[in-house]
Amino acid sequence: MGKERSVLMVFMIMVVVICSSEMKQVESHSGGLKCCHDNHIGRCLPAQDDKRCNQLCHKSCNKGGACKVLKGPPPNHYCHCFC
Repeated sequence: MGKERSVLMVFMIMVVVICSSEMKQVESHSGGLKCCHDNHIGRCLPAQDDKRCNQLCHKSCNKGGACKVLKGPPPNHYCHCFC
């Protein structure tokens, strides 16, 4: 019984963590990006995801944006919203 309870607790913690990270991602996708700033939106590969980044920035800042990769450890892919 004790082992089953431990497994259940670990599972519940994982569910809470996953749900909270998805909620944060939705908030950033709903137009909460900062202008003149490098915003982390998840995957943002130059050329492949520029259209999505541009749309999100345009919604928040009335200007576009582009994906860029910064030197350093992940996460290092950002959506830069123009000033």
